Amino acid sequence: MERPITDNISFLQEAKNVVTMLAEEKEVEGKLRLEQKRIEKLLDIEKKAVKDEIDKTVRDRQQAITSSYDKEITIAKEKLKRLQIKREQAKNIGIKERVKEETSELLEERRVLKNKLVTLPKQNSLPKFCNTYIFYSLFMPQTFTEWLLAITTVIVILAIVPYAIFYCLPVKNEMMLAGLYSGISILFFTIYVTITSKVKIKYLSCLKEMVLIRGYIRSNKKKVKVITHAIHKDKDDTSYNLGSYNYDIAKVEVDIEAIGRKKQEALSKFELVTKKVITDEIVDANKDRIDEIKEQLREIREQLEESETKIAQMSMHIASHYEGYLGKELLQKDRIDAIIHILHEEDVDSITEAISIYRNRKI
Repeated sequence: MERPITDNISFLQEAKNVVTMLAEEKEVEGKLRLEQKRIEKLLDIEKKAVKDEIDKTVRDRQQAITSSYDKEITIAKEKLKRLQIKREQAKNIGIKERVKEETSELLEERRVLKNKLVTLPKQNSLPKFCNTYIFYSLFMPQTFTEWLLAITTVIVILAIVPYAIFYCLPVKNEMMLAGLYSGISILFFTIYVTITSKVKIKYLSCLKEMVLIRGYIRSNKKKVKVITHAIHKDKDDTSYNLGSYNYDIAKVEVDIEAIGRKKQEALSKFELVTKKVITDEIVDANKDRIDEIKEQLREIREQLEESETKIAQMSMHIASHYEGYLGKELLQKDRIDAIIHILHEEDVDSITEAISIYRNRKI
């Protein structure tokens, strides 16, 4: 509520003092706000440091638990692997012995047949080249492989060899190539017919018997292969005396499962109990420092609240006592001093006239 003015100078001095006090209080408020932000930032930093310490400690302790159990599991798995390798080696030895035992008659039969292949040519004075794979392939083929070798040999001799010789000659013409093909073909068939008539027909009985023996040997090999394959595929390994290995392997597998359960129990306990203990310990260790910062912040906020209250009160006081006379734009220390100076120096009786002169001078 505006009051009557009895002394213009005193009124303006009062207004200046209040405006000055308001400016000073606003300056105090600004410093308090800056201090509040500084302490809030410091508090955030301290809280983050505590949180980071908790996270790091929890993570390190958790990793230590995991590492300890993982090390035990790794050792147990390595032991399991060694046992499995030994079991597999023992099983392979058992398989070999079983194969040897179950194919012994066939192997003996094959040995006898191979001996016949050695003695029979000698007994019949058969030329050595007759007991070769290439001879049987060219003159008495029985298997797909022998037929394939025979056809390949004929193609190489009758088609490729003449052209290879022709390609190496210094002088080339079609007549020479035709002559090579004809000559080599005649030579090949001459040799082939000669061997057939002089050897194959002469020793046909012996050769037929040898072909039969070779067939028996092939059949024998197939039977051995079938038996060997069946033994390797047989999942029943009770006959290999692997009981002790099975027991040791089962025991280690149980140990690995037990260690895994203990690991999970330890991690669960850590999560439910130890983690809280670690957190409480670190929080308690930093509590005094953080409480001190919180107390500083509380005091600053109280001071700031008091300053804001003073500013509000002074602002309302200025608005109700001085703003109606001076106007909001003149409520500044230097402007009030200028108006006081006009009242001292000029012949004016009212503040309104002094303000009018001040504004005219500004213009």
